[in-house]
Amino acid sequence: MGCHVKMLHLCVLLLTILSVNPVIDAVPCVRTVVVGPNVSSFGTSDADTPYEDYTRCRWNITGPPGTQLHLAFDGEFDVEKTRPGVGCPEDDVSIFDPIRPGVEAKLLAQRYPCDAKVYIPIAEKYGPFCGNKAPFPFTAKLNTAIVEFCTDYGGLGKGWRINITSTPIMEIPPWREHVVTLREYSDVERIESPNFPNTYYDSYNATYRIRNLRKGSTMQLIPMVFNLGPRCDDSLTVTDVTNNITFPVYCGSSPPMELEIPDTEEVLVMFKTDLFDNAVGFSIEASLVACARSVFACDDFVGCYQPSEACDGVVHCADGSDEKAAYCAPDCGVPHFSLARDASIPGNSRIIGGSMANRHSLPWQAALLDGGHQWCGASILSDRWLMSAAHCFVDTEVSYVTARLGGHLLTLSDEEDRAVTLGLERIICHPDYRSDDSFDYDYCLLKLNGQIPFRKNIAPICLPRQGSDIEPGTRCLASGWGQTLQSNPLPNPTAVPKLESNHLRQTYIPVIDRSVCEILDVNITDRMICAGTVSSLTNSCHGDSGGPLACQIPDGRWSLAGSVSFGFPGCNSLGTPAAYARTGSVTDWITDTIFTNKF
Repeated sequence: MGCHVKMLHLCVLLLTILSVNPVIDAVPCVRTVVVGPNVSSFGTSDADTPYEDYTRCRWNITGPPGTQLHLAFDGEFDVEKTRPGVGCPEDDVSIFDPIRPGVEAKLLAQRYPCDAKVYIPIAEKYGPFCGNKAPFPFTAKLNTAIVEFCTDYGGLGKGWRINITSTPIMEIPPWREHVVTLREYSDVERIESPNFPNTYYDSYNATYRIRNLRKGSTMQLIPMVFNLGPRCDDSLTVTDVTNNITFPVYCGSSPPMELEIPDTEEVLVMFKTDLFDNAVGFSIEASLVACARSVFACDDFVGCYQPSEACDGVVHCADGSDEKAAYCAPDCGVPHFSLARDASIPGNSRIIGGSMANRHSLPWQAALLDGGHQWCGASILSDRWLMSAAHCFVDTEVSYVTARLGGHLLTLSDEEDRAVTLGLERIICHPDYRSDDSFDYDYCLLKLNGQIPFRKNIAPICLPRQGSDIEPGTRCLASGWGQTLQSNPLPNPTAVPKLESNHLRQTYIPVIDRSVCEILDVNITDRMICAGTVSSLTNSCHGDSGGPLACQIPDGRWSLAGSVSFGFPGCNSLGTPAAYARTGSVTDWITDTIFTNKF
């Protein structure tokens, strides 16, 4: 190449670019994989050899007729990913199900594999995947699947390998209408999607009929688990048969609000799914209530009263329950509404990935808000004090923060949710708190600017004794309004955003020996509790910080074992427990601080 003197610098720059990043036409490869006795896996080159630059490969996979394919990545997965949180801009692997409408035609329209000129929406594929964490297994609808692997120049990884199995297409059992009957206020029935808690069936219709035999009552439907996928192709319809009212269709992955249906004798619930993108489905509790959601029922279910009328010195209920000492001067750690059950105990409801808490069943839970937005949690210790996490209050002004007490659904007003909101008077974090990566001494006490009005849905939690610890294996209860993650990998986890929960959620998790967390390369100190499990998708997550880890003590009450401190990378994902600031290591500091600052 000849260069004029005046163009010397430009030419040198051009030659440098060409030498560093040569333009090479990728050679496309299209391969066929027929699954059989001698073919059960495929992938990139040998695990010890990096894959090649400019790879444009497609594998067309076919299994035996009458079967469906299952594709599982090996644990050794290494595909270039240099920028966390921005998808897979360099190299990626994706899986396609040819039976999905339009997918095969779009792939055939490509001049070569990985042709970016033919756009395939992310919702129509499983992927793209990169990094060093193996994706979840993929199950095709029938006996065919397509895999594409696309790479750029430089930054090579060791690649991946997929193991293939095939199983006979499952015969879906016919549906029989499920009928439940509610007779008393104490009755609680549950309707669940077909095959719950596993993913529901494709192209399926299911109906449920709920009958109310108590005249004058209101039927209440509470979605304890609700995930019908990222879009509205699968849906749930509720009809008040008695009054001929059909409510708006429920769909998507965010739990809908509790539904109250007054003066009805029969409700029909219809569930309809399409051929693709099934999810975990729903579990809905049906019960009867005597009063609207914004007011309390008297304990004898005869009459109702406003939350503001509770414990005001005036009897509003014939049975006097609105002035009951157990509500107005509550003992610590005693809920007055039933807790959602622990799914791990045989015979209890099957909940995965955590579940919605029963309304008002965690009366010590507080939500901390900044400008109306919930960002951390806290626990009620007394009529003026809350416990939270110090890392929530780095550079936080006391005037910006409010505490919402007694609430359940953040999108409701205080009046609608029987909640109370108070401001803060003082923030006192532990003097030894370390704001570096260790999060040691992650404790903060919050003094409210007014007295908490204790009542049926607002009560303190117990404090453990100084020095007390929790035995490994103890199952405790974490709760909060933090992020919820997709609890099953289909249809495409990269297309499903992390969602903050508007409903208070809970999960029962086991305490883990600190030595186990240390093996997981986690810096756990004596002032922390390691809890969660390395084999499930339940734990605390972003937005739960400062909220309670409550453990039940021998007399049946609940004690504040810890406060949510930090989750390891990818909270709520496999192999990542969480760290909780252990309350028992600073009980003396808590009581001394409250006493010193009581005025």
